[in-house]
Amino acid sequence: MIAAVLKSAVLESAVRASAARVSEALRSAASDSGSNGFDTNTVTPGVAGFIAIFLVAAAIVLLLLDMTRRVRRVRYRGEIGELLDAEVNEQAAMDRAAGDRAAKGPETDRSAGLEPPA
Repeated sequence: MIAAVLKSAVLESAVRASAARVSEALRSAASDSGSNGFDTNTVTPGVAGFIAIFLVAAAIVLLLLDMTRRVRRVRYRGEIGELLDAEVNEQAAMDRAAGDRAAKGPETDRSAGLEPPA
């Protein structure tokens, strides 16, 4: 119990000290803004900043287009693979059925009125 109280007291004092440091840093930053000879509210990145952001945006657009192309290609390859597998399975089933019919020998199809050749 005493350890928990001491732990919470230490934690509370650390939080207060950290808040005081942050508050002091903010006050010093606010007072330093006028001493540099320019107003921090009117400073802009300029042409260099615009070009840098434009290049980053163009790179992102190109990456998105490339990613879309690659994802589409993978999806189409998967669909084609499934179709080919289905075709192979269907052919194997037909071959098995033909093999079963050949193993049984000629059968009479009475519903069509056909008799095996004599």
